[in-house]
Amino acid sequence: MLKILKESNAQDALVEVILDLENLENRNLLIAACWESGLDFSKYVNVFLKLAIDKDLLVSLEAITVVENIETYESKEFLETAIAFVGKAIDAKHPNHEMLHDLKLHLFEVMKGFDKVEEPS
Repeated sequence: MLKILKESNAQDALVEVILDLENLENRNLLIAACWESGLDFSKYVNVFLKLAIDKDLLVSLEAITVVENIETYESKEFLETAIAFVGKAIDAKHPNHEMLHDLKLHLFEVMKGFDKVEEPS
């Protein structure tokens, strides 16, 4: 199945299926397919950030894994907003606050990369 996903660049369809309310009981498996496929889901980082604060432990875990595997973020400002979003869930004593804390640290580390200036070659 993962090979089919890779060959068809199925990100749009996969995210649509994940968000379909009829797939709630399999949502964690569908999200896992995202990071297992190795496809670029950076376009959907907001979707996965929202899923990361889901009350379902497995949905949250898989969504956090997708976010941690995203390599490209649009801006430092976006990351600041994402960190604040995750921080609010942590402050509200989210059931998965420990995993969310790790995600917040990851996003902070990525954001620090925006401050590094590449030296000219």
